[in-house]
Amino acid sequence: MRQPMLFTRIGAILTVSLALNPALAQTITSQQSRQLAHSMVDEKMTREQTNALISVLDDAMHVLRDDAPLNGDDLRIGKVLTVDVDKSSDQILYKFKNGSLRNVSITLLAGPDPLNYAENRSDVPIVPVTLRIQMLDSAFGVSRLEIERKLDLAKYWIDTDGIKHDGNDMGAGAPPSPLLHRYRYRANPHVNSHFPVDVELFYGDPPPDDSSSGQSLIAITLERAYSYLTPAMRKQKREEAAARANAAYGKSRGAEQ
Repeated sequence: MRQPMLFTRIGAILTVSLALNPALAQTITSQQSRQLAHSMVDEKMTREQTNALISVLDDAMHVLRDDAPLNGDDLRIGKVLTVDVDKSSDQILYKFKNGSLRNVSITLLAGPDPLNYAENRSDVPIVPVTLRIQMLDSAFGVSRLEIERKLDLAKYWIDTDGIKHDGNDMGAGAPPSPLLHRYRYRANPHVNSHFPVDVELFYGDPPPDDSSSGQSLIAITLERAYSYLTPAMRKQKREEAAARANAAYGKSRGAEQ
């Protein structure tokens, strides 16, 4: 697998690990269920910690939306601890540690460029796809409205079929996670935007008998909104590109004669 040039300056340790991200949403939901079902250390994030969290999200948005390079010399996301590789899918999972955010898991998933339609996926350049932040303890005091404002999130979300849905509140969860509350967004495009980005915020609602405690932040995901392509669909894209190239070549040859 070609090593991603995007990440060569980070200098992380390489380890081979289990399959990565076959169902990211399912993983998040199962971890959130455990958080909501068990007694945990509740803490209110300080202003400094909230600012650090916003900085991580801001850096991630520049990388995912604006295609900014990850610079290991100036990276607010954190220090790379491990790089886990799944050879079967050519995916790479980067795990970070941020000294300003204790009890927080930060991971960045990268994989073969979906916009490159080459048949041999191991030769395709690696690009960042998903940043995930998981709070290991209940984190109170992180305003959803502040995250929406800082990341410039739209008042709608877009599903996998490209259909726009007004609003962001996806409602409370069903058993076994009735207190899990999910919000979905599409980030507003900027002048320097290269890719659309979808954002999901996961909060824990207070129990019915303690509504005064407010919501606690559980997880955040930022993901490039690539269209899903099967091998057959990529083959069709290659054939269409070849047909266009042949047609253009034929026109240029005809003009020369």
